Amino acid sequence: MSFVRRRKMKEVLGRLGWWTLFLVVLLYVAFSLQMGFAELFFLFGIGVEAKHRATPVIFVVHALAGGVCLFVAPLQSFRCVRRRPGLRRALGRTYVVAVWLASVTAVVDAMSFNVTAASKAIFVLTAVLWFATTTLGFVRAMQRRFTERHEWMVRSYSLSLFVVSFSILVPALVATPLPTPVSYPLGLALSTTLNLAAAELWIRHHRTGRRRPEALGDLSTGAWRAVVSLPLGSR
Repeated sequence: MSFVRRRKMKEVLGRLGWWTLFLVVLLYVAFSLQMGFAELFFLFGIGVEAKHRATPVIFVVHALAGGVCLFVAPLQSFRCVRRRPGLRRALGRTYVVAVWLASVTAVVDAMSFNVTAASKAIFVLTAVLWFATTTLGFVRAMQRRFTERHEWMVRSYSLSLFVVSFSILVPALVATPLPTPVSYPLGLALSTTLNLAAAELWIRHHRTGRRRPEALGDLSTGAWRAVVSLPLGSR
């Protein structure tokens, strides 16, 4: 296969991977917003309670902010957005604020979960890492250290996708012969560590001087590059 054909195939696979990821993310965005608004309508007395929540207001903030996190990041890939620096910065800052809200409320919400202490600890640790990686990315952007900013945002969005991994791995492990007090926290731990490991592998693979961070949003260069390039400051 010639170099040109290999390159074209890589571009096609990159586009296919991006759109697959984007469609999956949209499903989870819709789910998060539906759960958040359903609980909000119940609190206002105009809807039925879908599920009893120990901290309903906290859950509403977490669900709605989480949906925003998942949705905002992939928007960076669209050329109509990348050509508007002001809009890109606004979306990037929206992502940061949404993560701050979602991660802090996740810690509070986790305390009321009917799960083991180990599971609660993993939920809290994941939320703390999510907050920390996002904040470090924001600080690096303010310091105009854009390569480091990009790498921290890769880690941040991998943790935004925790909900995707969680919804796959936890039910799969709970269905095994392992006792639930073991399978549930194991699924949580794998959801966090595998996502972060994938982010670190991607970072190390692309940590070269051949590409500028802002070029990583091109749809033709691969799925993750488009999703996680979050500009927060001006050049």
